[in-house]
Amino acid sequence: MHLARSHALAVFALIALGSTSLLAQDLGRGNVGFDGFEPRLDVSTTTDVARLRASNLTKDPSAQTFVLVGTAPGRARIGTRGIVLGVDLASTVVVGPLPVASSGVVDISFFVAPQVRGVPLFFQMLQVDPRVSDGLVASDSKSVVLGYAAPELVLVRPGTASGLVDLERRLDDGTPGTAVSFRDLTLLDLELTSLDETRTYREDLPRNPVVAGTRVLELPDGSRVVRYRDESRKKSGLLRVHDGGRLEVVFEGELAELKCRILASKTHLAFATDSHRLYLYRLDETNWPGRAEPILDITPPANEIDFLDASLVFGERVLAFVDEHRGLFLAPLDGSVPFAPLLPPSGGRAPEFFDSEVAVSGDGRTFAFGAGRDRELKDVYVVRDDGAAVNITKKPTIYADVGYSNPGRRVELALDHDGRLVSWVDRTIKDDANFVSSVEFPAPVLITGDPMFKCIDIGTTSRFPPKGGLLIVAGQGDAMLDLFFSPQMKKEDVVPLTKTATSNVPPYASDSKLDLFDIATYRGGDQYLTWAHHEQGFDGLWVVDTVHEDARLVAKSHAGFGMSSADARTLVIDDGNAFVVFDPRSRSSSFATRVALGSAKVTAAVPARDRTAMFAIAGTRELWAFDLASAKTERLVKDADLRDVSASSTSSACFVLVGSNGVVELQVAKRGTGVTQLATGTWTAFLR
Repeated sequence: MHLARSHALAVFALIALGSTSLLAQDLGRGNVGFDGFEPRLDVSTTTDVARLRASNLTKDPSAQTFVLVGTAPGRARIGTRGIVLGVDLASTVVVGPLPVASSGVVDISFFVAPQVRGVPLFFQMLQVDPRVSDGLVASDSKSVVLGYAAPELVLVRPGTASGLVDLERRLDDGTPGTAVSFRDLTLLDLELTSLDETRTYREDLPRNPVVAGTRVLELPDGSRVVRYRDESRKKSGLLRVHDGGRLEVVFEGELAELKCRILASKTHLAFATDSHRLYLYRLDETNWPGRAEPILDITPPANEIDFLDASLVFGERVLAFVDEHRGLFLAPLDGSVPFAPLLPPSGGRAPEFFDSEVAVSGDGRTFAFGAGRDRELKDVYVVRDDGAAVNITKKPTIYADVGYSNPGRRVELALDHDGRLVSWVDRTIKDDANFVSSVEFPAPVLITGDPMFKCIDIGTTSRFPPKGGLLIVAGQGDAMLDLFFSPQMKKEDVVPLTKTATSNVPPYASDSKLDLFDIATYRGGDQYLTWAHHEQGFDGLWVVDTVHEDARLVAKSHAGFGMSSADARTLVIDDGNAFVVFDPRSRSSSFATRVALGSAKVTAAVPARDRTAMFAIAGTRELWAFDLASAKTERLVKDADLRDVSASSTSSACFVLVGSNGVVELQVAKRGTGVTQLATGTWTAFLR
């Protein structure tokens, strides 16, 4: 069953003659076999046993099945069909041929001896099949550290010069993990486009937190996407840090090629380059049909686009984006060719200017945007994902350049869940006014005119709550706003919610006092969580309930940390030196409980992986744990120089970096047990 290494290299030497370097992919990628399926490989380990399972293999007797087992990763493209070897052939043995079950599966198990625990191995399945071109079919490659089932940590440490960093993987006991070759990188911010809230309480959606001092993209599966620059190699790219510690290069190009704007859905990642190319990347670790990689160039015909990168919006079946000169494009998520919907005229002629904001309905099937004669004079258009378009306003409207002072929160246009209603702000009249219209039978209705809202600036267009009506943000400027609700979407039935103005009778919002940071949602809830700075000098968080038409203040010193429980019924937020626990649905007068941590304010906080606890750094010297079920706190670390904290794969523990002056300890802190030192190094932060 075991082939000698020299024989193995000879077997693959002819295939590897067409091998080329593949710097844009850190892991091996397979291809589709003769039966139309791509082989898949899963690898796992316990303390004593390692297991491999390959599936989707061809059962034809003319095909022979092998597994590559290597001690180092490789990056090589094999043959013309795009197979990517993820195992270094110079450190590889080939095991086989292996019998394939009638289900197309191969299962392999082997004992992990104590002397090889901690050794990383890399695996990839190969089938030699004379029925396919190149004669070879492969799975993706996978790695495992023998004997260690827990996810690996990914840490950041200083590089060889100021501002440069190295990445390092460590096992959860502090010993060195899988070796990686990411050295002297500069980590750069990523900006997640189309984000209308911080998504602090939405672990089910992609979000844009700051990790290791850099704004990254965090995906619902727990992995993170980081933008980097490698000056020594004159490259820049995107690196995906998987939840288990695995590192994968999503894209790599020339030094200044990658833009900072990126977009993610639950299934795909989209980004553009300075060379006017647009890419779509699959997040499920499968390849595009007929290709040996998960990335696809979806640039529309004509070779390049004048791409407005702020316009990226994912729908249910398409990616929407705007070309500065050619308008809106819809790119089907099945990888077929993007197309431009035909728009009705604006002001009697075809639109020449196209707005960068594209709104999407809750069901992801309808989009809204502005197009017209120039930057200001535009009509509001609504387009279905099949390309059917309607001009809503049929009269050029000045609605550009409105919105409150939230970087990245684009709120000029909004659609309801089904795409049947659209909202926008009109600036052609004396004072900004909020309009709503049906999409099927366009007829704009004024929501914020006299006598309800007189002589004010509209902070943002209205939102459509799940149970109907309109949530309206209005005031006399970015820092003088309030929230209102219109149950019937009529200006006569507007109800004030946050009520910070001196008078809460019409005309509303004449001296409102809120500077909004966020209007947040949470999974499965109808309430909004409004985070804002109050003119009186505090940063508050309100539960805004459009069903009961009120707003309740739950925190007055909120710094933006928080989580929702696994069932999304309970929320935990920071409030100065405490956590506040509450159920936004509850109507009880005591629906929120404040639990103090000590005397210092919370400066960093992370939820446990199972969302049953929060770990928080108070000030810079104390580490606290908060248990959600019991609402009890425990101080884990006292009087130490705390640098960063990261949740463990277990709910009862977290990892923490402690130290200064170049000497840093990696510690694990467990509730009810205390702190254990694991290793010493120069790390500055956790990347995962």
